[in-house]
Amino acid sequence: MVLIACVCVATIAFVILVIAIVLSLHSALRKLDQMVSGVDKLQQQTSGLVDELRALITSAEQTVQSVQGQLVYTTSLCKSAGEFGDTVLQTAAALGKISSTLTESAVQHVENAAGRSKRMIGEALDLAEIGMTVWQWWQSKRHEAVRAPVSCERDEGHDKHERRENECQIDQTKKQEGFC
Repeated sequence: MVLIACVCVATIAFVILVIAIVLSLHSALRKLDQMVSGVDKLQQQTSGLVDELRALITSAEQTVQSVQGQLVYTTSLCKSAGEFGDTVLQTAAALGKISSTLTESAVQHVENAAGRSKRMIGEALDLAEIGMTVWQWWQSKRHEAVRAPVSCERDEGHDKHERRENECQIDQTKKQEGFC
């Protein structure tokens, strides 16, 4: 009987062990199912994030291309502005040379007239005064042109009017001195 009792106890222990193993496996399967459903949810979320990331990358690429195009345009604009500045400097240098040549010519005329009569000296001084007036007028226009925005149109009527005023002033000066 002891043997039967031992066999019964062993059988009951074995059945309890099998039930415990089955319950452990069942619990492990439930946890594994929960992990699989969590992985599925994570995969769906990741898929959505990947789609959003692709859209952001596409937008960023378009922005970079737009900025690159604007940089190319800005570079060409700066280059053009530099070339325009160089042209203005060259023009100013040429006008400076013309001005110095006119000044030297006026000085020579004054020096040559010094040996002549007073009347000729007066005429030379008048010419020098006219030259100085023209030079000052030119300087003021040049400064105005540098400060004013660049315009493609020219106001030729204004220049003609000022030229006519200068001619009238010269005629009046000659009349006052008795040359006319």
